[in-house]
Amino acid sequence: MDFDNDSQLEIAIANGHVYRDAEPPSTYAQRMQILFRESTKRYAAFDLADAAGYLAADHVGRAMWTVDATRDGKQDLAVTHQTEPFALLMNETQTKHSWVKFELIGVDDSRDAVGAVVTVSDGSLNRISPVLSGNGFYCASERSLHFGLGADHKDGDPIRVTVTWPNMSTTSYEVTANEQWLLVQGDEQAFLSK
Repeated sequence: MDFDNDSQLEIAIANGHVYRDAEPPSTYAQRMQILFRESTKRYAAFDLADAAGYLAADHVGRAMWTVDATRDGKQDLAVTHQTEPFALLMNETQTKHSWVKFELIGVDDSRDAVGAVVTVSDGSLNRISPVLSGNGFYCASERSLHFGLGADHKDGDPIRVTVTWPNMSTTSYEVTANEQWLLVQGDEQAFLSK
């Protein structure tokens, strides 16, 4: 996921050993890890030593998915656990980076457009993302594709979007940033979505 919409994906990992009687040095409950891109080939862990609340404690994480719960253009995390209630982690990252989201509806293919591939370009950024059927253990992230546009995107610049649908037909659109768009297979108009 892209916590700060800088177009560089971070990795969030809900940890927890699968065996309650794990041998030391492993423990049953473990801290969540969040990794950031350090270079084109390496990730490094955020230092969470001074973290408070959820990130400061050990958990037995099981399922995790992304959702924009507050509809503010920042991806939030939902986590289920083996031994405690569900947690919703609200993304309060301070950022000026723009974003764009897409919800796809299949007409000739599956309604959820599983297998479609979305390509986003704004002149300085090219990103590609597929529509997946699921992406977690007994869970699925919000059924929309989120793209952080990074520091080079200028407000008002058009964003060119191409969808390759599962039947290999393509549709192109031009949209604006900081909005969620509904794209329907076979329709050449993008619709604002709430």
